[in-house]
Amino acid sequence: MANAKNKEPKITGVEKAAVLLLSLGEETAAEVLKHMGPKEVQVLGMSMASLKNVGKGTVEDVVSEFLERVEEQTGIGIGTEDYIRSTLKAALGVMIKLEE
Repeated sequence: MANAKNKEPKITGVEKAAVLLLSLGEETAAEVLKHMGPKEVQVLGMSMASLKNVGKGTVEDVVSEFLERVEEQTGIGIGTEDYIRSTLKAALGVMIKLEE
């Protein structure tokens, strides 16, 4: 099934995690992986290695979905959208649209 926004194929949850980790950069991804079990690391590593031609739209969608879930599940507070958007833009070089 294609994503209506960018016509890229829909990806699985594991693939989304792989895209997010790849977007974070080597050092940060390694820090995240340190907190996972060996099987989880293996599955994610295999998914990261198998990703091909991931478009900018897919990366933006994955990061946006991640931010939405973080906002729903944490009490970080009001006013963090601008901080998160600026930080991710600096890290990933993409403009993130946060849903209100």
